[in-house]
This record gives sequence, C-alpha cells and structure tokens, in this order.
Amino acid sequence: MAKKWQLVEGVVTAIEHSFAGLPGTLVVPNAAVTDRNSKTTRQVDVYVSIPIGSRVLTIGIEVRDESAPVDITAIEQLNAKLSKLNVDRRCVVSASGFTKSARAEAARWGVELRTIAEVGVPDWWLPTTVEVEHCHIELLHVGLGFGPDTPDDVIEKMKGVAPGEFIITSATQSISLVDIVISQGLALINSPELQKVGDQESFSILIKLENHADCTLNYPSGAGPVPPSVRGTYRLHRTIKSVPIASYRMGGVEAFTFLPGFDDKQVTFVSELQGDGTRRVSLAVADATPRSTRVGPTYVNVRPKARVARKGRGRRNQTPS
Repeated sequence: MAKKWQLVEGVVTAIEHSFAGLPGTLVVPNAAVTDRNSKTTRQVDVYVSIPIGSRVLTIGIEVRDESAPVDITAIEQLNAKLSKLNVDRRCVVSASGFTKSARAEAARWGVELRTIAEVGVPDWWLPTTVEVEHCHIELLHVGLGFGPDTPDDVIEKMKGVAPGEFIITSATQSISLVDIVISQGLALINSPELQKVGDQESFSILIKLENHADCTLNYPSGAGPVPPSVRGTYRLHRTIKSVPIASYRMGGVEAFTFLPGFDDKQVTFVSELQGDGTRRVSLAVADATPRSTRVGPTYVNVRPKARVARKGRGRRNQTPS
C-alpha cells in the first residue's frame, strides 16, 4: 500500500492532467482552507480552484489510503469537516473504494466519491447530482378580521362556516377565499422570511383585502361584507433530496439536465461562453414525458377542510455525489 503522501501526489497529478485545458486552474496539496464559522484555517489534502466564466469553482478533497473500503463513519466525519470549509464542492478519494452505506451517506450529503483511477477521467468535476428542494404548504386555519363597525349578527352568522365555503363575489367574477389565502402563502415560499421556517413548522401571515372592499362575501346561509383582512395559518412541508443530473461540457457550452421529482418536469440549464468572456445562462422546463394534454392541479385535498398547495424548486448543486 502506498503511503498517503504518495497517493495525494498521485491525485494532484491526475487532477492537473484532467484540467490541462483550463487555464488558471490551481491545484494545491495540503492546503489551508478557511473555516466559514471560526474564520480559522484547516488542512485539506487537496484544494482545487477552477476559473469558470466570471467566478471560481473551488473543491476540497480528502484522500484516504486505508486497505479496507471507506465506511459510513469516515464519510460522516469528513463531511462534517468539509461542510464547514469555504469550498463549493466536497470530494473524498479512496484507494480502496467505499462501502454501500458510505455511498448512500455521501449521496445524502452531496459528497462526491471517487477512486484514484476515476480522478484521472476528464471532466470528473462536472456535477453528477443536483439538490432539489420541494416545499408545499398545508392550510391549517383562516381567521376573518372584521372591524368594530361590523354588526354582531353578521359575524354570528359566519361562525361555523368552513373556510372553503366563503366566496368573494364582484360584478364580474367570483373567487374562493381559501384560494386567495393559499396563493398568498405560496408566494412566500421562496421569500427570505420562510427560509427560517423548518419542515413541519407552522407560520401565519396577515392578508389585506382592500382590493375586494366593493365585493360581497357569500356563504351557504347568506352574504356579508368582505373583511378588511384575513389571517392564514399554514404548516410548511420542506424536503431536500439529491437527484441524478446528466451534465456535459463541449467547447464553451456546459449543460445540466435533471428530473426534479415533482410535476413530471425535466429541467435543463445551459451556460454558454460569449465572445466578450461573459456567460449566457438559459433555463428550460419541459414535460419529462411528452403528452397531448397537460393535467396538473395546483391544490389537492389531503383531509377534510384542509388543503395542500405544492411548489418546488431545483438548484444546481456545486457539491455532487
């Protein structure tokens, strides 16, 4: 078995050969990389920086020379270390391969696993997975916010009416109050405020209804004024998973295609190098399976008087597995 420094030297040589066509690429053995939290530096076996368009892709690589395949415990420890460092992608190179559980754990955390031979393959650094975040909200409660000038008998008649039975009606259209509340909740999924809300946690928002002041609030047993505001309370369902990505690089064009796993869509990113050195990025979303009729309801009932709205997004993961 070769000594670790010899393996690290071999990895550095393989990477330099792989990136020979990319000017400006830097491969540093035994590099000191900044910790994002403590701002101190920690040693990594190999650090790679690759100029790509207007930014630099950085990779932190740990090399393992054990005689047995790297196991799940080692992957957990290496991921804990690399995830704190100021690198875009994390990679572990093993002289003896990896156990099945180690590969599953690496895929869960977006850590790329390679053998010594695989590192020498051109373009090994291109992404092999993409991290997809899928969110949907469950409407738990709708509270009507009437002012003090609303007669008590009007409010009394509305007690016990299910939120889904309220319809806001104007001279030209009618819309469900629940649809308004759900649409406002969906609009917040990508907002900075909701990034702090975890899976299965609840949140509330106040929705102003000034635009419907001239409308009527209809329900099965009568009608009344539209409240100035309603408060919607929701439960957020958030899941993050890694899905396989097909990627290729040809000349100045890089393309990445993947199936997010929701709404039966296929997402493709294309990055094309322009003559002035900048890059043009385009995004295409298409049906994964061609079909003549597109059917995809926005809302589905999950239990009586509760509705779920779904929304998902995919982001390119700079840390493939």
